[in-house]
Amino acid sequence: MADPMNCRKFYRCVREGDSYKKYEFTCAKGTGWSEDKQTCDYAANIERCEGQTEEPETSTVTTEASVESSTTTVTTEKPITEESSTTTTVTEKPTTEESSTTT
Repeated sequence: MADPMNCRKFYRCVREGDSYKKYEFTCAKGTGWSEDKQTCDYAANIERCEGQTEEPETSTVTTEASVESSTTTVTTEKPITEESSTTTTVTEKPTTEESSTTT
């Protein structure tokens, strides 16, 4: 799509997901955007460029920054250990005294 105020500029809309993004382009000095040819052409060949004076070369740079964030969650469980217990019961045999008789 041609810029109505500047015959050197034109725009393209590019679909990105569910929306569109507008990109601006500028034809080289001495040329303009031809809607018929869908390309830059000599300004003399483009009727809407008649009477427009050349403007100084300027450039505009538009940048977009994208920051991606990633989070990883790791869950660990403490191992369950069983403690063994041993109980030892010692029972001693009772001692008995034998009676001795002397005759």
